[in-house]
Amino acid sequence: MNREELKALGASERAVVERLQVPVPESASAAAREGALRAFVSGEGAAFVLHPSRVHTLRWTGLVAAAAILAMLVVFGALPQESWRVTDVVNADGVRGIAGGAALGATLDAGLVATDAESELELQLGEDLIVRLVGGSMAELPPGPGRWFGRQRTLRLRAGEVYGTSAGQPLGWKLSLAGRDAVGTLTGTTFAIFLREDTTCFCLYEGSLQVEVLSTGEVIDLPEGQRVWVWGDGRKEIKPLDGRETMKLQMSRDRGLQPPVDD
Repeated sequence: MNREELKALGASERAVVERLQVPVPESASAAAREGALRAFVSGEGAAFVLHPSRVHTLRWTGLVAAAAILAMLVVFGALPQESWRVTDVVNADGVRGIAGGAALGATLDAGLVATDAESELELQLGEDLIVRLVGGSMAELPPGPGRWFGRQRTLRLRAGEVYGTSAGQPLGWKLSLAGRDAVGTLTGTTFAIFLREDTTCFCLYEGSLQVEVLSTGEVIDLPEGQRVWVWGDGRKEIKPLDGRETMKLQMSRDRGLQPPVDD
């Protein structure tokens, strides 16, 4: 657009065109200046400017990609890092719930396991925790904790007795022990849970254990060396561990965590 054409425009149109003009070197010819202006007005000189609809699309594409990455991190971070491994068994024929049988070194990701009256089963989760089901017990084992998420797991006792230990070391994640009348949450280290016909009992040899009475919501901080019996109507009784309980918990603690079985 030359000077005469620019002068012929109204004031408002001239202002718009002047704002659109692209800076070019002072030494450029009139033809170069006019070509630059035409390129800008036609859009050829502003190809780098995205249309608003494309900006909106790219923004949503970025958000979707970020959400997908976050979901992958959550899923990966919540995957169990370890499986349960059989470290000791008495009368393997009386153990149910482990595919292929309860041989030493057999593994289980999670699920229901049971022992008959003549059997016992010991399982270890990674390098963190070991539990032992005595004869006539049934427990639902949780998957191992995730790397970043899923750091609280629940072991549910359906019948009998389970003893456990993290061998004097904090677990680094939370384990809940769920019975019929109460739920105990601990971070270690040596403990037991019993079910009887009308009560649930938690024993703590060492470490920390919080017991919630399900019927009342009351929370009990159980001291070391103590046990608490909880009834379905909310009654409770706290007493020192007896000789049998102390012996079994001490044996569990002393046995400790077991090294992997060589193939």
